[in-house]
Amino acid sequence: MTSSQTCSIRHPEFSSGSHDVKLEFYKICKSTKQYLPKKIMKESYIYIVSNKNRTVLYIGISANLKKRIEEHKNHKGSIFTKKYNCNELLYFEKFTDITLALKREKQLKN
Repeated sequence: MTSSQTCSIRHPEFSSGSHDVKLEFYKICKSTKQYLPKKIMKESYIYIVSNKNRTVLYIGISANLKKRIEEHKNHKGSIFTKKYNCNELLYFEKFTDITLALKREKQLKN
């Protein structure tokens, strides 16, 4: 039988502001009392943006969708979206598990 424990840690990618990542741990062995991370609970989004004429699609992933779309609109997003002027949001999906978001992004790109 396993017991669980949760904690918050500061994620190294987010040095400014208060962006805590919640990790859920489960005990793998009662005798050694070692804990391993179970999953990361942080919202993430996959999204599709296009240009005005809908001739080019860009599929991306972000933890902050609103900020990322603003970056695309201000040509501070990826080089691809800047080159092809992809700044109109067509579609997005929200995930609570980053691994599922990454799998979905790969599925859409293939």
